Amino acid sequence: SDFPALVRTACGSHCEMPRLASLALPPLVLALAAGLADAGPTPSLRQRRLLGEQPVPPQQQTFDRSVLGNVQNMPSLVNYTTTGQLKLSRTNSMIASISVGTPPQQMKCLLDTGSSDLWVPSSRCQSCENGHHFFADRSSTFSPKLQDGRPVPVNVEYGSGSIVGFPVEDTVSIGSVTLRNQSFIIVEDAMLPPHRTWDGICGLGWKQIASAGTPLYQHLQQMGGKAIFGLVPTSGSSAYISVGSSELGSSCKEGTLVWTTAEKLGGERSFWIASGGLAVHAKTPMQAKFLVDTGTTFILAPPKLYDSIVRSLFPAAVFDQQCGVDPSADNLVVCDCSVTTAAGMLPLRVQLGGREFVLSVEQLFKRAQASDGSELCLLQIQPNPMVHSDPLSTIADLLGGLLGGVGGGGGGDGGAGGGGWQP
Repeated sequence: SDFPALVRTACGSHCEMPRLASLALPPLVLALAAGLADAGPTPSLRQRRLLGEQPVPPQQQTFDRSVLGNVQNMPSLVNYTTTGQLKLSRTNSMIASISVGTPPQQMKCLLDTGSSDLWVPSSRCQSCENGHHFFADRSSTFSPKLQDGRPVPVNVEYGSGSIVGFPVEDTVSIGSVTLRNQSFIIVEDAMLPPHRTWDGICGLGWKQIASAGTPLYQHLQQMGGKAIFGLVPTSGSSAYISVGSSELGSSCKEGTLVWTTAEKLGGERSFWIASGGLAVHAKTPMQAKFLVDTGTTFILAPPKLYDSIVRSLFPAAVFDQQCGVDPSADNLVVCDCSVTTAAGMLPLRVQLGGREFVLSVEQLFKRAQASDGSELCLLQIQPNPMVHSDPLSTIADLLGGLLGGVGGGGGGDGGAGGGGWQP
């Protein structure tokens, strides 16, 4: 058994974990914060912890080239793209190495600003398909959290699955910071995507959406430190995480790093929410709210604004003839890669902290394999699929981000009404 004798004695038959049923969960809205800052000088190794790269899963998703052009007969893109459930890939996710327990046990942790719990897989978890498991019996600092002398199971749902486990405490190190008696969940059962190269999840969201104990940021504050997690890109596709330090300016080109206020959602802070702007044609960005989620790599647009945003990026003929919705691949929008160099294509401009960040045409697409062996380009802007089962009524009007996480709900003229919103 993975649990020490104290827990086994305390819970007896109550340690039996409920099995997970098949889940169809609404994904949280999206994507990565690191790409918003231009990489500058690389810090010393004492300052940083490198983030891993998630390789392409063995079974790579392919797309049907014959769908190109089928959007010409679609009066509304969103009516077709939301008929299937969008699967949020963890490819190119941000993964950091952490250690748990005494002596330390190494884990690979998916950094996720869309949740607030830290969890690692128990050695007893038969459904946890990952390379490392946590052995509680081997840690001298492990401590279970008991209620009336018994551990209480908790369930956490994500956009791509769910986990069940027990709240516990132990020493956790991330980056250069060590947190003693850090709360986390030791997972006994999981339903998660296959082909993962991460073991657990490090939730960086606010306490209001935590399921068990004190989140990482709050523990940092209790220790007198700064609750800052910097996800900083370096050269190429590499990046590093800086924990507890506000000295991130030296890691970026001068004048490119900005700060913006984390806002409340429904009266309290939960997800990472920030106000900004979004523009394509307009000189002045339309007001928008952004939900930043490192766990997702799409920009998710509100369905009522999706047509306006996507079609504003393309010349009409280019989009209608060279792009299509693939019903065999989760109704994602794919295009012939010639669109990335087509005349009249426009970048997406995102404003945060009073600074404009430009996502080039090339960044708005990801190269993907077609079923005939050729190459297609997957559009990185997709409709937000969580609208119909939104746990928080205002989230449906948020966009999320690409490579570094940007998104927002429409503001300005026509913002609440849908199709009339022109960025």
